[in-house]
Amino acid sequence: MEEASSLEKGKEQDDSDDSAEPEVLCSVEHPSQFFAEAQRLREQKLLLDEEVSVEGQVYGVHRVILAAISSLFQGRLRGSGGQQPRFCLDVTRRGWEAALTFAYEGVLGPASQGEVLAAAEALGAPRVKNAVQLRPEGLCKAREDERKLSQAEELRESLHSIERLFREGIGCDLELEAEGYRLRGEDLGATAKNACRRVLFILRS
Repeated sequence: MEEASSLEKGKEQDDSDDSAEPEVLCSVEHPSQFFAEAQRLREQKLLLDEEVSVEGQVYGVHRVILAAISSLFQGRLRGSGGQQPRFCLDVTRRGWEAALTFAYEGVLGPASQGEVLAAAEALGAPRVKNAVQLRPEGLCKAREDERKLSQAEELRESLHSIERLFREGIGCDLELEAEGYRLRGEDLGATAKNACRRVLFILRS
């Protein structure tokens, strides 16, 4: 009887295990790795699909990275694929570079509040506007642990924005075919093994 009771308990334990919620693995480092790779590609002038002229200086960028924070770039991304004509942005270079740093690094670059707000307005970038309004007065540095937390949150939100575009089939028209099997871009983006392979795919237009 004791053996039978033991077996019944074991079965109940197995049934309980089957109904348990599956474990979810989540890497908090993934967003920072992803955008670090995107920044490296930008510095090497790889996979750039947009040129922006600000006060006479031309900046090459990845449209999908800017689309994660800017309705202006999201509209351009939705409008058509491939390289588009260079366009001019009527803001200061410091304001633009502050927003550009935010897009790739999750923190604002150095610029006055007025310059950043003007850039945020031109870009349609509410998160940039919110970030500069929350920044300590006088461009003082926040505590390092608070800064890192905020940066991680911003990068995570940007990556979520890119993933939402993926699900709409926007910014991911790469398609691989081998031995009669065709793998669409959004499938590759979801199953990529590391940030490098994923960013190379996402930035392909």
